[in-house]
Amino acid sequence: MRKSVFFALILSCLALPAAAAPPAKKGAVKVPPRMSKAEFCPGPYALCIKALCTNPSGTGAGQKVDCSCDVVDGWSMGPGTCKERLKSLMSTYSNLYNTDNKTLFCESESTVWAWCYGAPCTVDPHDAKKATCTCPVQTGKMMTLGGSCEPANCAKTWSAATPAEDAFANYHFYEVGKSKGANPPAAQCGNAIVQPK
Repeated sequence: MRKSVFFALILSCLALPAAAAPPAKKGAVKVPPRMSKAEFCPGPYALCIKALCTNPSGTGAGQKVDCSCDVVDGWSMGPGTCKERLKSLMSTYSNLYNTDNKTLFCESESTVWAWCYGAPCTVDPHDAKKATCTCPVQTGKMMTLGGSCEPANCAKTWSAATPAEDAFANYHFYEVGKSKGANPPAAQCGNAIVQPK
């Protein structure tokens, strides 16, 4: 009798976390992307901050899209060591386009976008200044330099970041890179500047 009561208590305790966790939305990414271990390196990189993406294979976790990015040579912030990043082209971050573009905020939780930070890229054989980067699909609120400040463009799939990661990238890159001529953080469409939290 005592054993059965003991096992019933154990089973009920194990079931509590599962019952307390909210159900995951179908097709939603469970863990938001993070810009972890952001290392600053000189050299060639793919800049996807305003890239439009095509050929989606779906909208759930694990799905990918092809994003048309620019190949740039200069300082960028990204995952991996500088030596590793010279071996193959990768999508990393810089605020090179901040002065000519504003950040479009797409606030719907069902917005489909691409997380290109750290994604592998292939240089276009016909244009060395362009690359196709294969980026994981995300779902939720996002910010991008693409979209030309047109809310209707939130229906397209852009290379983007969560609002928190976008603010982090803007300010962190500027603070670390201003001695190298980094641009200030981008203004949001409507002229607001998103502050990091």
